[in-house]
Amino acid sequence: MKKELTGLVLAGGLSSRMGQDKADLSIDGIVMLERAKSLLKQVGCQQVLVSRNQVGDDYIQDVYPQTGPLAGIHAAIDHFEGMPMANLLVIPVDMPLLSESCLSRLVDCGFDQNQACYYHHFPLPAFIPAPDAHFEYLEHVLTDSEANNSIKAFLRECVAQAISTEAPEKLINTNTPADWQLLQAELCAAGITN
Repeated sequence: MKKELTGLVLAGGLSSRMGQDKADLSIDGIVMLERAKSLLKQVGCQQVLVSRNQVGDDYIQDVYPQTGPLAGIHAAIDHFEGMPMANLLVIPVDMPLLSESCLSRLVDCGFDQNQACYYHHFPLPAFIPAPDAHFEYLEHVLTDSEANNSIKAFLRECVAQAISTEAPEKLINTNTPADWQLLQAELCAAGITN
């Protein structure tokens, strides 16, 4: 029996540190948002949602805008209108070196142990089984200005397991123009052009 898996790309931030929309940047001619969606499909996601706060076929909008990445996870659960979600694989749009093998290992670990998991020192990407079980928690932290609405706090709520990675360089975020320029230089040196 095929295991159900929904993918979620977190692409709803303001990209204020980058100065332009990170989802529209491209690596080797592939737009970051399209690359992220493709990765999720490659690892077996039957459906891929994008937390984008824009109108689009696979875009979902936050119920609680501008409250961080947990708002995207909350919106994905809310999107199913009370129907249970079996498993959720969450990735940020700004991880340009994220690989299929990296995500597959995370998914395999999550399915094998039936437990939320993420890579040690990197709260995203994350595998979350039965995410709707945490809907009330998400409602609380997104509506209470005093609550800790971080991904790390959410992973603690999910009793997520941190697993080791042999390729931490694949999990870097590009948040600023300096990050992006450094990445471009490294890719150019590796023979990958933009």
